[in-house]
Amino acid sequence: MCAPRLWTLVKSWNLAGVPGSASSRGCRLGPWAATVSKEGDRVIVLAIDLGTYLTVALPLTSASAFHSAFADALVAALTDLDVDAGQIAIEASAVKTLPLRYLRDAALRERLDTMDFMYGIELSYSEDLRALQRRLNAFPSDLPPGYVPEVAVAQLFAQDNVNGRSRLH
Repeated sequence: MCAPRLWTLVKSWNLAGVPGSASSRGCRLGPWAATVSKEGDRVIVLAIDLGTYLTVALPLTSASAFHSAFADALVAALTDLDVDAGQIAIEASAVKTLPLRYLRDAALRERLDTMDFMYGIELSYSEDLRALQRRLNAFPSDLPPGYVPEVAVAQLFAQDNVNGRSRLH
């Protein structure tokens, strides 16, 4: 779901060739909400998973590259959180088929605005999007259920335990 600023940029994209949700079997993340942030010459998409508030940051390029860039950012975020490689592949495959729709939920738009604000602050520390994602995923949410994204992801994927110990830190 796209916040108004992102929707203005992507609503004309013809994504008819993008397959439906058939590849989402076993996927635990989603749906997603996203906005666009412009800081200087960079135009970045900030997306949050609605169940965990996991945040990914990716450059906004073209319609043909959007889903792959989203998947790459998600792979980086989940790798940094030590999610099992097999599950990462499932999640990355699922976001390659995300439909783009207008976001109507005001609370989610507010959360995205907060992430946009935090992104602007984080840029003063580093312009590396992967490092930025790590810091944004340590930032607590004020929306129910009140998750810190990295903790929520750890809980979501906790069933991927090995010998009774979580693969997540």
